[in-house]
Amino acid sequence: MAGAIQDLSDKIFSLSTQAAMETFDDGALVLRLKDQRLTELNFVAQRVIELSDGKRTVGQVACELAHAFEIAETEAETLRFAQSDA
Repeated sequence: MAGAIQDLSDKIFSLSTQAAMETFDDGALVLRLKDQRLTELNFVAQRVIELSDGKRTVGQVACELAHAFEIAETEAETLRFAQSDA
């Protein structure tokens, strides 16, 4: 079903080996090596990538963000869901 919402809370992600990230005080730049595409990240997106280390689940990343940015875990839990085109 196209556009279905799926729960990703138990999934584990990490930055691809086909990408490189350079961090700064207020964010980061990610370079996709395949096509030299550069993407600018704000500080929160930078933290998501850093916490997505191949060991933490999406749910754990959401919990870490909630504590780091002093927001309710329910707000951070929006990370747990993504739209699937499957």
